[in-house]
Amino acid sequence: RLGLHRDVRLDLDSRGTFFWSQIDGIQNLRAIEKEIRSQFSLDPRESREATIIFTKTLMLRHFVQLKIES
Repeated sequence: RLGLHRDVRLDLDSRGTFFWSQIDGIQNLRAIEKEIRSQFSLDPRESREATIIFTKTLMLRHFVQLKIES
């Protein structure tokens, strides 16, 4: 790509910002989901849904990739 760097901006709400801050390459999604549940006093359904939506959005924009462990 000719070495050009393109800045990308993604606006996140407070939950999305917290989710992003938890991504460290070590924690799995289940652990991050539990942190979101605790931080925002969500029920399990809400925290799972938020985790899936944030993960999907970031993956579609190529900000994160998932590593599947067997």
